[in-house]
Amino acid sequence: MEKPRLNSLFFKRQQGAVLLLMTLVLAVSATAFAFKALNQSNVQIEREKITLNALTEAKAAVIGWSVSHPNLPGSMPFPDRNGDGNYDGNSDCYTGTFNYSFLLGQLPWLGQTNPCTALPLTGFGVDVRDGSGNRLWYAVSRNLVHDYQTGTDPIINPGIITSPTYNWMTVYDKRGNLISNRVAVVIIAPGAIVGAQDRSAAAPNASEYLDSFYLAAGGGIKSNTGYTLPDEDFYMGEDMRNVPESDTTYQHPYYFNDKLVYITIDELMAEVEKRAATEAKNVLNSYNTTNGFFPYAAPLANPLTHSCQTSTLSGLLPTATSASTSCTCASNVNCTCAFSKITNVQYIRTSPTATWTSNTGSCSRSGVTCTCTGAGSCTRTTRTFSCTSAGVCTLSGGASGSYKFNGVFTSPAAQVNTRTGSCTLGSCGAVTCTGSGTFSYTPCSDLALPTYPAANSLPSWFTTNNWQDYLYYSLARPTPTMTAGSRTGLTALLIATGAPITASPFAVKGSAQTRPSTSCNVNDYLDSAQNTNGDTTFDAPNLSKSSSYNDRTFIVAP
Repeated sequence: MEKPRLNSLFFKRQQGAVLLLMTLVLAVSATAFAFKALNQSNVQIEREKITLNALTEAKAAVIGWSVSHPNLPGSMPFPDRNGDGNYDGNSDCYTGTFNYSFLLGQLPWLGQTNPCTALPLTGFGVDVRDGSGNRLWYAVSRNLVHDYQTGTDPIINPGIITSPTYNWMTVYDKRGNLISNRVAVVIIAPGAIVGAQDRSAAAPNASEYLDSFYLAAGGGIKSNTGYTLPDEDFYMGEDMRNVPESDTTYQHPYYFNDKLVYITIDELMAEVEKRAATEAKNVLNSYNTTNGFFPYAAPLANPLTHSCQTSTLSGLLPTATSASTSCTCASNVNCTCAFSKITNVQYIRTSPTATWTSNTGSCSRSGVTCTCTGAGSCTRTTRTFSCTSAGVCTLSGGASGSYKFNGVFTSPAAQVNTRTGSCTLGSCGAVTCTGSGTFSYTPCSDLALPTYPAANSLPSWFTTNNWQDYLYYSLARPTPTMTAGSRTGLTALLIATGAPITASPFAVKGSAQTRPSTSCNVNDYLDSAQNTNGDTTFDAPNLSKSSSYNDRTFIVAP
């Protein structure tokens, strides 16, 4: 009678063992799944790190390449495009008509012999890949590349920050909100294939690497796949792994895994500014070694001449020489002053005050003022103001007015050695003669800073790109008495002026800066009260820039 009981007990024990075994199997499976998920997560995290490091390294390489460019700091190469049937790491120029699509391609990394002309096309020197093994993509502003159609290089200096030839590129966030509209370069990691992308061809188009997405509620398509306008749009979209079907921000299916970094023209120009200031600093110190002193500064004339003026301790770099000037006016309608010795001559009508209606040659007109830089004329009905190439200027047909000669005739008044009759010394580099009179001018005896190809000179790109207009120069001669922050006993310093601050309400002292200053006012060049108060104390080097302050001090000596 005990046997059935024993069987029942055995069966229950079997059931327990099975349950224990099933529990163990489930536990092992759950653990394996968890490890697999964790492993996949770790793999993804590692890929993200690789991508981030690649983008960071590429951005640093691009800025470094541009700033250290031997011929034109601030310039950029064209991308590596598939127009030649491959992505071979070379920067691809063009030989026909320009097209904006030329400005998007893979990051050029390979050094090469220049296949076209002008700027060397060597690559950035970094062959980095994203976490999926893809080379990075690169888009560049037209403002920074050589124009092979016209054979011209861009003019690169701080002025292009706010007054570019072409609009800067724009970058938006995942919801279509503007991040920056002053973008010079965009670098994109394309990531793994998404959607219907196919990269099996020898040189797939950009759309096989770069992605697009649709914002819901009429937000439209947001795409990184093309470049058709100077202010081309690029997007820092949300990664598709973070966008579930339930997210109504986007239209589905949603395919996007581009990772993007960008370089603004502000951050690029800040680095190029350092390069330009370093070049000027080296030339100034070489000048001092050769001559035993730093040259006097060039005054803030309008227009700028960059000719030094005796005893002028603050102004712009003296990169040009000025000849002695002697001018004679027989009356208010007849003056002689050689054009080789002045910047321009103006005739300003006072009676009658009707405006000039036509102009020829080297003369231009604005209202009642005719400005001549050489042979030419301005006319209204029977009245004509004309100048010969030798600088003999006359008014015919009646009326009256005054002559205004623009050069470096600013204070100290001793620079204009003689003034007789109706000729008077005005402000901002001008002498005005309202009738008979004479004046003469003796230039500064200091030599100008040497320019290329002279020895120990400013490089050709420096003056070609007008960097002398963006470096304010101050010296203490003969005693080193200047101060910049905590540095005292300074002999010479430079202040990079940056782009003119024009945007209200951030304009310096409530008004927009004008360059060259129409009133020769230092407030049009420098931004802080410390830099503009006329004493020998200036801001410390490397103060933080802001929307109302972009001065940067560089100590030259000691």
